[in-house]
Amino acid sequence: MLLGESVGTLRSLAFRFCEVTGREAEHVSISRDTTESDLKQRREIRGGSVVYSDLPVVQAAVNGRVLIIEGLEKARARPRLRLHLGCTSGCTSAAPL
Repeated sequence: MLLGESVGTLRSLAFRFCEVTGREAEHVSISRDTTESDLKQRREIRGGSVVYSDLPVVQAAVNGRVLIIEGLEKARARPRLRLHLGCTSGCTSAAPL
């Protein structure tokens, strides 16, 4: 976890780490209006049919990618917003936001 004032620098550092280690990354920005469902899936209508699209949090968990979450300090003001990622061997799960 990287915390600090310079968000752009931290983001660049996280992506550089992924590049150097050969890991793919997913990026998501959180605002005060972000809900738990905003992080998981999006419902869309395509060709008259309802389609559910996985968002970066789910894609990172399913595909074993590094998840870069920007704006955690904003989410901490919303105690009901929690992010739970179940993992298999070799990864950790995110703590409640």
